[in-house]
Amino acid sequence: MRRAVFPTLVLLSLGGAVARSQQAPLSFPSSVEAVYVDAFVAHGGAPVAGLLGDNFELRDDGVRQRVSVVAHESMPLLAVLAFDVSSSVRGEKADELRKGARAFLAGLRPSDRLVFLSFNQEVRRLVDPREPGPSRSVLDGFTGTGSTSLYDALYVALRAPGRTERAVLVLFTDGEDNSSWFDDRELKRMAEESNVLIHVVGIVPKQGNAWTREEALATGDASAAKNLEPEYVGRLRQIAEATGGRFWKADSPSQLEQAFLAVLAAMKTRYILRYEPTATPKPGFHRLEIKLRGAKGTVHARTGYFVSSAKR
Repeated sequence: MRRAVFPTLVLLSLGGAVARSQQAPLSFPSSVEAVYVDAFVAHGGAPVAGLLGDNFELRDDGVRQRVSVVAHESMPLLAVLAFDVSSSVRGEKADELRKGARAFLAGLRPSDRLVFLSFNQEVRRLVDPREPGPSRSVLDGFTGTGSTSLYDALYVALRAPGRTERAVLVLFTDGEDNSSWFDDRELKRMAEESNVLIHVVGIVPKQGNAWTREEALATGDASAAKNLEPEYVGRLRQIAEATGGRFWKADSPSQLEQAFLAVLAAMKTRYILRYEPTATPKPGFHRLEIKLRGAKGTVHARTGYFVSSAKR
C-alpha cells in the first residue's frame, strides 16, 4: 500500500556538538500517495487570501498536477527557533530579540510543538520557554559570547523534525557565519531535500535611500541592488527561498519584533497544497513550478523535493 508523506529527510537525533557528517541524507521512498507543499501568496506586500486549488497551477518535473488546498489548521506544525547568541548580540539587540521571540511564541497555537536552539560557536538545544516554571527564564539566559557557527546551527535545526512532520524554521542572526564546519552550498542542498520551511530574520542596517534589494531594483539600478545586500545575506536568502521562505530584514534592533510578527503572519496565511503524482515519482530531485491562475500575486514555495532510491 502506498503512503502519504511529506518530502523530507530521515533526520538524526540532536547531539551536543556538531560534526561534519559523511553519511548521505535519506529521504522518503518513491511509493508515495500524496505530496504536500507549503505556499505563501502575496500581492503588493500583503498576503492573498481565499484562493482555491484551481487557482494554483503546479507542475512536478514539468507534468501538471491536480491540486487541492488543505486547511493549515488541520495539520500539526513544529516550530524550530534557532537564535544567534554570539558576542555581537548584547545589550539592545539581546533585549529586542527576547521581545520579538516572546511575541512570536505568543502567536503559536497550544497544539504547536516547539524546538528551541541557541548558537554561537556551539549549538545548544534549550527547553521550551512556553512551559511553566524555571524554563520561562530561558530567554533571559542569552549571554552574547563567542563566534558564529550559523551553518552548523542550520544543520542541527534541519534535523530537528520527525520524518513526516511539517516544520517551520525561524533563524535569527545579526551577521555572517565565521566558525562552521558546513558551508552555504551544503546547507542549501539539505534545505532543498527537507520538508522544512525556512525563514531568516536578520539585522541589516539600511543603506542610503533603499532598504531592500527589491527597492533598489525598482529604481532600475542593478549594481546598486547588488551592493546594497551583503554577500552573506544573499546566501541566506537563497537557502530560505529554496524552501519557500524569505529573508526578513530589520534595519535596527527595534524592528525585530515587527519582523517576527511578519513571519508569524506569513505562517498563518499560507496554503498547504496537496496532490497525488500522476505517475510514481522517480528517485532523485523533482523540480516544482507553481503559478497562479485567475488571481494576482506571487507564489513563494519550495523549488522541489527529493525521492530516495533506498529500500526500506
